[in-house]
Amino acid sequence: VFGAFEHYLNTTSYHRLCKFGTKVTAMTGMANSTLIQCSTPNHPRGEDFGISISFDGGMHWSTSLLFEFRPPVHITSFSPTKVPSTGDVAISLVLDNCEARMNLRCRFGPSIELAVWVSTSMIQCITPPHSPGFVSLALLNDKDQIIGEKIPIYVHDAPRIHTLYPRFGVLTG
Repeated sequence: VFGAFEHYLNTTSYHRLCKFGTKVTAMTGMANSTLIQCSTPNHPRGEDFGISISFDGGMHWSTSLLFEFRPPVHITSFSPTKVPSTGDVAISLVLDNCEARMNLRCRFGPSIELAVWVSTSMIQCITPPHSPGFVSLALLNDKDQIIGEKIPIYVHDAPRIHTLYPRFGVLTG
């Protein structure tokens, strides 16, 4: 979890703490002078907890903001598992523990595209052109973090017609 704050006090790292409800953890990092990082402890699903921070070893705590713990996104099925190297194929993914309001993107190898919601539990990812072989398909949230598990997709050479004989025919077939 990243949190932005104001009025930073320059203290040593062992004094910086995060509190999730009543559970206290050490800050895991500072991205810059106004952005901290905390590791979330395990919590039951659906519970909201106030998050607050301390820069003086817990003597004083900031006001808290609400944070909701959610279960991890799970890909329950996907299809197809093989796509041509030319791309432009919709891969459908059925998701569990995901809300249709989430802005998801699909990372197919190095390429990133927007995911399209088809229903409340299904998205589609359109494949870009890619060289033959296995490639990982991953879902990204709006912070470019992978959610759910990576899935292997096999990219095969697209079929091509080299010769056609005869090159004409009658209208009746």
